[in-house]
Amino acid sequence: MRLRRVRAYAQAIQRRLDAVTGERDALQHQVDRLQVTVRELRTELYGRRTERRTPDRPSPELPPSPTAGADAAARSAESPETAPRRRRGQQPGRPGHGRHRHPTLPPEIVAHELPESARRCPHCGAPYRTFDTVDGTEEIDWRVQIVRRVHRRKRYTPTCHCAK
Repeated sequence: MRLRRVRAYAQAIQRRLDAVTGERDALQHQVDRLQVTVRELRTELYGRRTERRTPDRPSPELPPSPTAGADAAARSAESPETAPRRRRGQQPGRPGHGRHRHPTLPPEIVAHELPESARRCPHCGAPYRTFDTVDGTEEIDWRVQIVRRVHRRKRYTPTCHCAK
């Protein structure tokens, strides 16, 4: 009788051990997946192409690379005449390029005229006369075809002597 109780107790303990072992294996699998995810995210965040830093100053979250000391020693052995590389793009204090003219683009001329009612003095109604000059502005408009559009607006001046 006592032997049966001991065997039943041993089987219960064995079942419990199997359940705990299964849980442990599942948790270990989850830990392994999370470690892979952390490694991928670290590579994405601190990877070679995402940050511009010198090899002797690694990010604080990553362990220092074993070649960092050797790289610093090699750089110190270089001649002092070697200037550091300039950053890409527009350099501070240097002149810019200015606006680009595009005389090769075919122009599309758009004439702007005031309506007849707006070509008169609002006080006395005397008509404005046309100036000899024309205001012109250009814009580059993207379509299926690139076109240079020239805007020409007639200019007017009052012919009356009203005080404004």
